[in-house]
Amino acid sequence: MKNFRLWIIILSSCFLVLACDDPVREKEMKAEAFRAISTQDLITAVGYEAQWRLEAQNNSMIFVDTNGAAKNFEKVKRFYGNGGMGISGVFEDEKIIIAITPAECLDENLSRIYPYSIEVTEGVEQFSGCGYTDRQPYLIRGGS
Repeated sequence: MKNFRLWIIILSSCFLVLACDDPVREKEMKAEAFRAISTQDLITAVGYEAQWRLEAQNNSMIFVDTNGAAKNFEKVKRFYGNGGMGISGVFEDEKIIIAITPAECLDENLSRIYPYSIEVTEGVEQFSGCGYTDRQPYLIRGGS
């Protein structure tokens, strides 16, 4: 009988803890989505470990792949999260997904500092790079 009372006390305590509101967690859940890049902003992203380039604005996106082939993606969609944004599109049967994260991205070769880190998934291939917008340009290290 003593063990039964102990279990009731433990379970009751657990339910009380679970029932309490956590104002910090509630505030985190209500955080606003990333909106530093608008639909009208021209996003330019570049990669150098495998040479590629991407431009996205409004509902259009052009990706120049590692072979130099330009692909004009359709069905372009943007989605916003708390830590950045994503863009997806379709070219023929091929899908592309771009993750844009606000993080300083350094290009050692050109001494450029970009405001965004970019991850591109095109089919099964993945590329990393840096990005900027027409309103948020890259900076030249030691200059502007």
